[in-house]
Amino acid sequence: MLLEKNTIGKIEIAENFFVDLVNNIAAESFGVVGTSSNFLQKFYSLMKNSGRNGIIIRKEENRLYIDLHIEVKYGVNIAETIKNLTEKIKYIIKDCTGFETENINIYIDKMSV
Repeated sequence: MLLEKNTIGKIEIAENFFVDLVNNIAAESFGVVGTSSNFLQKFYSLMKNSGRNGIIIRKEENRLYIDLHIEVKYGVNIAETIKNLTEKIKYIIKDCTGFETENINIYIDKMSV
């Protein structure tokens, strides 16, 4: 659970919410086929009974740290795709939850035709 305290009370947001949000943002981004995960991530996902699928979320002092493993389409400008995806994730998370995203690490695991 990620906790945000303010003058009115507190807001608790499940980590899976951020995982689903980032997964949906990535799926809708141009040039991104989807998220991908290696064997260890799949094993961890099965043990925790969650659909992480290559997305790791960490929180430290109201700042989010995101590791995202993706698959991209062959022929796209990878630098521009990553830049757009990073900006989109930061904007949507800030707009939806108020949390600042400190660092987004994007790993390209696959390329598909």
